[in-house]
This record gives sequence, structure tokens and C-alpha cells, in this order.
Amino acid sequence: MLAISVALAVGAYMVSGSLTASAEQLLRDKTNTYLGGDMVVRTRAIDPLPAGLVGRATTIGLINANAGSRAVDLVGIDPATFADAVHWREDASERSLAELLGSIADPSGGTDGPLRAIVVGNIGDGAIVTKNRDALQIVTVATPDFFPGEHKGTELVVVDIRALQARHLALQPSIWLTDPPADTEQQLRDNGITILNIRESADVFEVGSFLTVRWSYAVLAAFGVLVGCVALFAQLLALDARRSTRQATWTLNKRMGMTMRGEAVALLTELGIPLVLGSAIGLTLGWLAVTIAVAPLDTISHLQPPARVIVDLDGVATALAVGGGALIVLTAIGLVSVGRAKPMEVMRGGN
Repeated sequence: MLAISVALAVGAYMVSGSLTASAEQLLRDKTNTYLGGDMVVRTRAIDPLPAGLVGRATTIGLINANAGSRAVDLVGIDPATFADAVHWREDASERSLAELLGSIADPSGGTDGPLRAIVVGNIGDGAIVTKNRDALQIVTVATPDFFPGEHKGTELVVVDIRALQARHLALQPSIWLTDPPADTEQQLRDNGITILNIRESADVFEVGSFLTVRWSYAVLAAFGVLVGCVALFAQLLALDARRSTRQATWTLNKRMGMTMRGEAVALLTELGIPLVLGSAIGLTLGWLAVTIAVAPLDTISHLQPPARVIVDLDGVATALAVGGGALIVLTAIGLVSVGRAKPMEVMRGGN
């Protein structure tokens, strides 16, 4: 019963923390895929990046186009700096981000021939037409399942921005950043960059919905803590119920060479078995529950990327550390009660 109680406590706490972490990561992943970076700054022109933003920013050029009846976002990127400004999920493609970026790089900046592109969606035969009636031919070199900057309802075509500039196409420029510093806007203005608008990841999805999820799962965590306290109290009662028997056994065994260290090992073994067994069962069942629950709990499954399981390792470590500390305390209580036993009273059956 103690093992079952511990399993319930650890499992509930682990499920609560992992579902919260999974929901938070899911929201962050979808936001980064939709927006592109943690911050997107639309600018009037393509300008050099400030020195303070190098390593966390990249320049983007957008063109609205069509492939037949399909709307297309034609996005020009800088393959050399793009990886600095986005959060990449490895399950987006069988190829790494570096390989994908290398496949579209156009160092020559040539104006002839088709554009090598990463395509998310279906653009038919690769013929696209911009809003300004510029006709372009696209050669698809990679088709990841999702990619930063992808929007629902439009096909995403990613090419080297130098190829678009060489063709003198009208671009909607912007700067994508990851982990932007607090003075990002000031740095841009000091560098002479005209800012049209700024969008941050916190502005894309309603934060209140996540707070509701966090508080809902917090109730499950509180239930796990309550069950854990009950389990530890029951363990303390079981320890106290055997106090007289343990004192008598210790009095006899001490005369036969039993040491206090041996008694401590015996106590740790007795008290630790339900704790370790219950923790193992709780973690296993909790992980299975989270694995099954994460996908159905994705309320915005129509947006990429898909949900993934994030195990709350900090929460699990905290629960195990508390359990280990309680085990040491209970063992110390047991040793104190044994050490204070008076041989004559014990032999007479007293307490």
C-alpha cells in the first residue's frame, strides 16, 4: 500500500509538471514556426545589421506570390546567418538545418535559371508569379515537414535572398531575432534602420490560455504532494508501530555484534523498498500517461509543428530529492528510537 501511494504521488506530480512543460514547449514551437524568430522587425529597407545583434539576427525578404490558385510566401533568407535567428526542431526534416541552408545557397548571385528552394507545401510544376507579375521558376531541393515562417493556408518557398536581389524584385524586408536584447529597438534606430512594426512571440498566441492550462495542471501537482505527505506519514506510523519489536531485536542483536551502521542499513532497506518501487512505478505510468495525453491536448493541431513530450526533469528530480530526504529523516528517527532503548525495560516488555 505504501508503494502504491508513493507511485500515485510521484506519478501525479510527474504528469502535472510534464504536461505543463509540454504545453509550454508546444506553444513556443508553434509561435516560432509561425513568426520565424522570437522577434520580427519589419523595416523599410534591407540594411546592415548592428554589431550588437550579430549572431542572433538575420535579414529576411518576403514576396507574396501565387502558384496557380495557391497563395505562396516566397521568402528570401541569408543562409549564412539564418540559423542564428531561429529555433530549429530536428524532427522537421531528415536533413540538418545546415544541410538545408547549404542546398539553396547561391554565392554567384546569378540572375538566370530557376531558383533553388526549400518548399513546404505544394507548388505544382514550380512556376510562381509575384504580385508584381514577375514570373519565377522554382526547383525544389528540400521538402521539410515544417519550417520557420510557415503560415497556415499558404505554401512556403525559401530561397537565397541574394538571388531575389539580383533579379531586382520588390521585397518586404524584415529582421528576425532570437533572444533579442532589451535595447534591440534602440540599436536598430541608432544604426539608421527605419522600423515599420515589431512583433514578438508573446504577441502571437493568447498567453492567458496557457496560464489556464498551468493552473489546471497545478491542481494535479497539489494532489500528488498531498498523497506524498499521506504516504510519508503512513510510513512514520508503520515505523512507530514496530518500535517495541525493533528495540527488543536491537537489544539482543547488539550483544551478538550488531552495529548501529548495520541497523541503519536495515532501516534504509525496509523504508526504501516501498519508496523506490513506488517511484519506479509512478514514473513509468506517468510517462505513459503523458505520452498518450500530449497529442490529444493539442488544441491548435492545425498549426505546425506537432506536439511533443517534454518530461519535467526538474520536477522529477525535486520529487525524488524530497523522497530521499524523507527517507533519511525517517531512518534517523528509527535509529534514535532504537538507540534510546533501555535494555532492562525492553527485556521486561516496557516502552
